[in-house]
Amino acid sequence: MSDVAVAEAMREAADSTSRPPNLSNIAWSFAMLSIQNIPLWQSISAAALLRCTQFAPQDVANLSWAMATCGLWDEPLLHALSSQALAKMDEFDAQNLSNTVWSMADIQFCHMPLLDVIASRSILTLKSELKTQNLSNTAWAFAKLGIQNRPLISALSAAAFTIISEFTVQDMSNTAWA
Repeated sequence: MSDVAVAEAMREAADSTSRPPNLSNIAWSFAMLSIQNIPLWQSISAAALLRCTQFAPQDVANLSWAMATCGLWDEPLLHALSSQALAKMDEFDAQNLSNTVWSMADIQFCHMPLLDVIASRSILTLKSELKTQNLSNTAWAFAKLGIQNRPLISALSAAAFTIISEFTVQDMSNTAWA
């Protein structure tokens, strides 16, 4: 990745008029490219901390995923994202829930108030938004964090039986491991 692209991303992150989706999309894009430019990530983190209360569920999920994908641990930002997720939880869809909890598990960040709400909300979304990847990632994440939420495990198990023929090998592997 050219220095020009990194510099432009840092300029966008530092721009106080930059919208939250811009920050989360920048982070997501650089994570997809496996770019771990520390000054860039510091710039994204500083900007995200200032605007975190404006983040929509997709922004929380994308930034969390990007941090986990790059193996970045930024405790103040993780707590801010967790607080915003709790504030916007009624707006989270199954994929936002799954991506957020997967991210937390991947970097071993355990915010119990958020995890409890994600578990409850995931049970509700299983009835209307049943997708194999969301189910398997949620099961994997809670198992990876060592959290045995019985109602969630029961709901995931029951849901898995109804769509087991749609599971990919990865979905099956994650769910069986959990």
